Amino acid sequence: MGGLINKLNQIMQIDNTKYDGILIVNKNGIVEYSTWFGRMSNSVIPEWERSIIGEHLTDFYEELSEETSTVLQTLKTGKMSIDEPQVLTWKH
Repeated sequence: MGGLINKLNQIMQIDNTKYDGILIVNKNGIVEYSTWFGRMSNSVIPEWERSIIGEHLTDFYEELSEETSTVLQTLKTGKMSIDEPQVLTWKH
């Protein structure tokens, strides 16, 4: 677990103009952890972060499906997608 925490700390120190936050899902695509920073930090985000814990990834992003989500495809195939941008719009 220490290795994961170290990696997350490294990611959070990266230039936040490229990354908006960290979202961790379990093997079933259920959100376990969510934090947003940089351009995304505003009054709506903290409430939204809490509301998605325990939800499936496709439940709160409009354009995602099992087929289009890079996260869900990685979970399915075991092949990582690195620096593959994916524009996400959450359902309000």
